[in-house]
Parts: sequence; C-alpha cells; structure tokens
Amino acid sequence: MKRTVIRILLADDSVVILERITELLREVDGIELAGRAGGVGESSRLIEQLHPDVVILDLQMPDGSGFDIIESIKESCPEPVVIVLTNSGALPVRERCLKSGANFFLDKSNKFELLPQIVRGIVGTVRAAPNPV
Repeated sequence: MKRTVIRILLADDSVVILERITELLREVDGIELAGRAGGVGESSRLIEQLHPDVVILDLQMPDGSGFDIIESIKESCPEPVVIVLTNSGALPVRERCLKSGANFFLDKSNKFELLPQIVRGIVGTVRAAPNPV
C-alpha cells in the first residue's frame, strides 16, 4: 500500500522558527505536520511515538544537542529523512551533521527558503515507497 501523505516532525526550541517552518510548508501538498518538539528529550519521544517520515531539526536545544537526536534516529527503523535547519552553518558543523546521518543541512540565515522545495522532493520519494511493516 502506498502512502498518501508523509508525516513531518518539527524540532526547534524557537516558537517563531516553528511558526515560520509551518507557514513555509503550508504550500506543500502531501504532508502532515505530525508533531512539534522543543527539546532533545521531547523530540526523541515523539520520533519513537509518531514514526515520522521526515524530521526537521535545529542543533541547539535547551536540553542537549540536535546531534543526539540524529544519532538516536539512525538507530531507529525505519529511519526518517533528517533535515538540519540551524544557525550553526560553519563547514565543520555541516560535515559533522552529514557524517552523523543527516540527509540535508540548511543554514537558517541563507537557505531557509529551500525547505519547501526539499520537502516536495521527499514527498515524491516517500510516496513511491511501500509502507513499513
């Protein structure tokens, strides 16, 4: 059975950023915003409960690092697509994210607007995949 929507979890401690992401993604068909989290613990719990297809996350959280979330995601099955959206755009941070298992890395200061385009691409890929058992 093919999926009709992909489920997205937003993980950022800034309500302003969560609202901006939500607004940007309103124009993308085929998605459901399954949940929002403001910290590492809450993010990990929601990933386990909701099994999202995509996790959009910041690296700087009040109770830890987004790297902790990436590592825990990569231990889960099936793993969601991870999009890091952060203010920490330095090359070493980008390299560490991608090496840790993030699929995309966006700097909030200059790549934020690419998010809908990336999610549209993921929608096509995830819709074509069978539902996990």
